[in-house]
Amino acid sequence: MDNLDKPIANEVVENKTKQAVQAAQEILTSDSKDLRSHLNKDIVMNALSCQNLDILDLKMIDRVMAEFQHAARIFKPYRSVRKVSIFGSARIAENNPYYELAVKFGRVMAAKKFMTITGAADGIMRAGIEGASRKTVSALIFFFHRNKLRLR
Repeated sequence: MDNLDKPIANEVVENKTKQAVQAAQEILTSDSKDLRSHLNKDIVMNALSCQNLDILDLKMIDRVMAEFQHAARIFKPYRSVRKVSIFGSARIAENNPYYELAVKFGRVMAAKKFMTITGAADGIMRAGIEGASRKTVSALIFFFHRNKLRLR
């Protein structure tokens, strides 16, 4: 980024900051007694109470909030759909009896109209996806030693 870009970038940040401050003021000064207003006020107050936390704690809280917000948006259209999560060992081989059991479990849940949610890894989670067929959501989980994503 050269010097010509910096004033524009700063202006964008300043505008976003002004908008955030205005939104926070509206939330905190609202007299509304409905549940949404109460929860929004709690969220802002919780954010403000984080100021003295360690930087790593702040990073974790920021990441968790972003992921929860993302999950809420992704799953909103499926609110009325029952869901089951399958998280298990990624090290279970396809010839393991537990693998076949997880495939059968995925089939049964899909037949009962459950959406299957897995960790998108191998082993038990792959078996659950396989059994459920295309009625799955895979939430990528991170392994330090490997990272694979399976979507079907």
